[in-house]
Amino acid sequence: MRRLLTTLALVAGLAIACGGNDDDANSAGSLGSTGSTGAVGAAPTGPDVPDSGAPATDSSVTRLVVTSHLSLEVIDLRVAYQRTVEVTRSVGGFVADGRISSSTDGADDAQAALRLRVPYEQHDRLLEGLRGLGSRITHEETATTEVTGEYTDLQSRVVNLRRSEAQYQSFLDRSGTIEEVLDVAARLNEVRGEIEQIQGRINLLADQSDFATVSVSLALPPVPAQAGTGGASGLPSPVSVFGDALAASFEVAHALVNVSAVLLVLLLWGIPASVAFVMLRRPVLRLIAASKSYLS
Repeated sequence: MRRLLTTLALVAGLAIACGGNDDDANSAGSLGSTGSTGAVGAAPTGPDVPDSGAPATDSSVTRLVVTSHLSLEVIDLRVAYQRTVEVTRSVGGFVADGRISSSTDGADDAQAALRLRVPYEQHDRLLEGLRGLGSRITHEETATTEVTGEYTDLQSRVVNLRRSEAQYQSFLDRSGTIEEVLDVAARLNEVRGEIEQIQGRINLLADQSDFATVSVSLALPPVPAQAGTGGASGLPSPVSVFGDALAASFEVAHALVNVSAVLLVLLLWGIPASVAFVMLRRPVLRLIAASKSYLS
């Protein structure tokens, strides 16, 4: 058992050493590369890492993650929404998600939001087509992140882990005792789990660099101030003053009605109390006088 574990440790050390040499070779290839520059508008192509087997890494391919945000003022919200979908599909993209919302009391503040995915090389063409859909561009922003180094490093790590997986598999086939089989199987599962985790990250970077993301916001123009609400001096117009005064008078009348209602309730309670006081006053006084006479 100890000989097997010692052999496994030596093999793992050799695999790591070989992996380090591969990373150095890939880094050297990257420094000496004259491949894609990764400028926006140039399509970065390269081999994607398959789920099995040893993928070939290519550090000469530049991978960029491009995200853009575009806000437009439009005249007709639903027409602009549909046109956005059509323009996106015309360049080979698709709508990842989208929604239209408006207030409960009308459509003055209605707006729409879409998240678009488009092939990397069609990013600029899509933005050019979207700009013409609005009456005014209120915001535009584009961010680019290079992930070439991370993508290449992950590919190299998968290659090295595949080698370790094959070596552990060969040891598993030759293991004799149950203890040896369980120990090698545990190490093999760890390697496979790490491969799956790294492969998921590779697939994500590949998707983000192959397809650019464009977030679009559509909104109606703000409603202009209504005429007659103010004069040239900035003071309120007579019409608005009259309306405010009328509204205030209604509020005062409502308050008076409330006060009258309270007074009426107090009066209804006060009448029985007054009658009872008048009826009981003389008997009570006589009783008090008789008590004083008796005590004296």
